[in-house]
Amino acid sequence: MFSETATGLEQMFQNLASESNKIGLEMNTSKTKIMTNSIETPISIEGQNIEYVKEYIYLGKLTSFHSNRNENEVDRRVNLAWRKYWAQKEILKGDYSLKMKKIIMDSCILPTLTYSSTKIKDGLHKQLIGLVPLEKDIGGRQKKRWADDIVKIAGKNWTTTAQNRHNWKKMEEAFTRTGAIQ
Repeated sequence: MFSETATGLEQMFQNLASESNKIGLEMNTSKTKIMTNSIETPISIEGQNIEYVKEYIYLGKLTSFHSNRNENEVDRRVNLAWRKYWAQKEILKGDYSLKMKKIIMDSCILPTLTYSSTKIKDGLHKQLIGLVPLEKDIGGRQKKRWADDIVKIAGKNWTTTAQNRHNWKKMEEAFTRTGAIQ
């Protein structure tokens, strides 16, 4: 919610809490935060004070009024990508094919790094794992989606097949052996 005054914001919170209660929902005041570029005026909902924060993550992006917020967001993303990298170190540093390592890189690590971005510098990609630059289709639909690989193995009705646990397990083994790493 956005408001020009603390009073207006508090009224919006009260209205939201009231309307939510009518249909059996409750606001989680411990997760509700306020960020302002003005004076921090105490605001309470149903007797609970709401915490003011200097920054927060909204839809995967660091949000703040700091002048260096973009640098902080880049640092945060790089740190998250490194954590993902180290979580996959058995594969990425193991005796697996470069193609398999690239699949892990493209599906697990780079999405963390580039979430909501339009471009990534090839140098950063090389720095993380030393792979060749990715083929990129900036803007528009990705050249290949994860579901395309599943359709190749399980067919167009793969969602129906997935409902039968035994058959899906067979497909999973086939996909692991042939689908993604060919």
